[in-house]
Amino acid sequence: MSTPAIPLDFTRLSLLLQQHFGIEPSALRPDIVLRAAGMDTYAVLELAVILQDDFGAPVNVDDLNPDHTVGEVLQMTAA
Repeated sequence: MSTPAIPLDFTRLSLLLQQHFGIEPSALRPDIVLRAAGMDTYAVLELAVILQDDFGAPVNVDDLNPDHTVGEVLQMTAA
């Protein structure tokens, strides 16, 4: 059974990145690249799983990588 999609906005994604990955709030902007925020490939994989499991977001783990911006991640979750 899949989790129903929960709307994800910049504020929720920022809180998720702060709480799960320890990223400073000042480092989070829609144009910041995940790698520049300190996320490696494994962290991005974990992010994709969290987005799928907790938010029901249609994020394909193969499509998400550390070179995406926070804004691009939001766009992927809305697809």
